[in-house]
Amino acid sequence: MQVQADTFDDADSTGNYFMPTADAVIDLVLLDKEMNRVAQYQLVGCSIRNVGPQEYDAAGAGDIVTFTTTVAYHYFRKTA
Repeated sequence: MQVQADTFDDADSTGNYFMPTADAVIDLVLLDKEMNRVAQYQLVGCSIRNVGPQEYDAAGAGDIVTFTTTVAYHYFRKTA
């Protein structure tokens, strides 16, 4: 993690790079089988790059629809 901070740190590298800003974040929580938090990460500078095809059946039983999405980010922080 120190190598990442040495390369880019939002505390002192806040130039305008025409990219997603530091407030464009995704918070990820890693859970164990009992739904207890194991670790938590924050992806900073997130943007969606690709959204895969989606199929929705309005006459269906309300099943969850799954699809593939590609997300890019500048760097991550371990927050817990």
